[in-house]
Amino acid sequence: SVLEAENAALREKLQAPPKTPNNSGTPPSQGRKANGDGKPSAKSRVHAGAHRPLHPNPTRCEAIRMEHCPHCRADLGEVEQVAVQTYDRVEIPEITPDVTRVVLHGGVCPCCAGRFKAAAPAGLEPG
Repeated sequence: SVLEAENAALREKLQAPPKTPNNSGTPPSQGRKANGDGKPSAKSRVHAGAHRPLHPNPTRCEAIRMEHCPHCRADLGEVEQVAVQTYDRVEIPEITPDVTRVVLHGGVCPCCAGRFKAAAPAGLEPG
């Protein structure tokens, strides 16, 4: 009779609805999550514009080939090698100012004793 009472209690427990954060004291973070549609999330997909396109007219092009195997040091001089990675190394040259020193000559007129100074050419005004 004690065994029958325990079996009845277990049957009731099995027929009870599952505990969820809505009907029990479990926190919402431990509730069951709804299954998605099976597609990967948008974050994991590669999107256009994820890399910088190669420059259409590079100044120089360096083709680097291996001469020796990095593992066994075997000669790779006659082995056909294919391009594995291509990238642009952009070097921005140091900015150096283009300085034009303008010297305006002047003096004193021997005839009228007036002072004079040459006028600055167009585009080379002071300032």
